[in-house]
Amino acid sequence: MVSDAKGWWIDTGATRHICSDKNLFSEFHPADSEEKLYMGNSSSSVVEGKGTMKMKFTSGKVITLLDVLYVPDIRKNLVSGPLLNKKGFKLVFESDKFVLTKRWHVHREGVPY
Repeated sequence: MVSDAKGWWIDTGATRHICSDKNLFSEFHPADSEEKLYMGNSSSSVVEGKGTMKMKFTSGKVITLLDVLYVPDIRKNLVSGPLLNKKGFKLVFESDKFVLTKRWHVHREGVPY
């Protein structure tokens, strides 16, 4: 994926896509009420909104991520592997790389971290 300062991680344990940079959203809606994001290490962070993002890969392909949570204090931006699978993407990890495909079109090959 085309990187930003915090980078993006494909997370096979994440149930939501999460971004800490409000400027990356193509559409954004502030949170109506206080919602918390609970993480695997038992910590939590406040969700300040959600929206849509267009994610550009180094291959030039672009995918749209819906309902991305805006959490300013998260350390890494996360793309949910299970949500990609639900949208018809196939994510394969092979030794030192991952391959993201949809209908046999390769969207991204790269290092999984």
